[in-house]
Amino acid sequence: MRAYTALEKLVDTSALNDSEELAPTRTELSALLRLLNEALMTRIATVNATAGAVRDALQAHPSLKPA
Repeated sequence: MRAYTALEKLVDTSALNDSEELAPTRTELSALLRLLNEALMTRIATVNATAGAVRDALQAHPSLKPA
């Protein structure tokens, strides 16, 4: 919820005159960064697993290796 609040404050222009409402707190920004890092780590793990599977397939079938 804090991550969503931080994101909302960053993109919502309706409170431009109220700097306290406009600026996310450190806790909210931390929550947003934590979610982004988790999503990034998931994608990196997927890429690593895919690269490993391709490597294994190429080692198992030498005829598939590029010339």
